[in-house]
Amino acid sequence: LAEQGLRPGVEILAVDGLPVARHFAEKVLRFHAGNTRHGDEALYVIYLLAGPAGGQVALTIRQTDGTERDAAVT
Repeated sequence: LAEQGLRPGVEILAVDGLPVARHFAEKVLRFHAGNTRHGDEALYVIYLLAGPAGGQVALTIRQTDGTERDAAVT
């Protein structure tokens, strides 16, 4: 991930064009009947960048200097 500029402190703003909260609600939570906020957050960390093997995930990130840019991870 470092090759795509994803280093500690970088904030992920959007995944595949969806704001992170919306991506979470539409792509993760609808398949999970979680009972706690902490459980939901842990699940999201696991599935945040999940996709098909060899596929690509498009991200919008905010770097530590405050600049925003798009990145693609495989």
